[in-house]
Amino acid sequence: ADNFVNFGGTSFSIVTDPTDLGNDVGRIVNTGGEWEGSYLNLSRSIDLDFQKTISLSFYSYNSVNHNIVLKLENGTYAVEVTKNVSSIGWTNTVTFDFANAVLSGSATPVNASGTYSRITVFVDGGNTTSGTYLIDNIDDGSTPIVSPRDPVYDYLVWSDEFDVDGA
Repeated sequence: ADNFVNFGGTSFSIVTDPTDLGNDVGRIVNTGGEWEGSYLNLSRSIDLDFQKTISLSFYSYNSVNHNIVLKLENGTYAVEVTKNVSSIGWTNTVTFDFANAVLSGSATPVNASGTYSRITVFVDGGNTTSGTYLIDNIDDGSTPIVSPRDPVYDYLVWSDEFDVDGA
């Protein structure tokens, strides 16, 4: 499981998707702090020179308009993109385009580039709204790295074609 770090009152946990019992998702619980959220230090950096967009799936238990701020840090500078979602249930493929980002904490537009090793998620950042939300399928468009625990055997190292019957 990914190790999200919480701040400002938010808690993050892994729970079962209410619409798909075979799927685990991230649950964010806000307590009403103005800038509470969760961040993840990435084992592999996001490269905005490869692709400018990051998408995720977002689940809300109500139809109130929620602003989701996706912030990238530990790069050239901190950049963020805000998207609004106002539907009950899953909104799949909420896309954050970092070609239209702003410098974090400002309204200064920037076409973000370079690599970033931390991703931060705020739901209703800047507001004092409490609530519970789900996220899933965070995707930066790159190909996942195969872990050493999950090797792919696609290179023949040794073989022997037996030409004689017997032991």
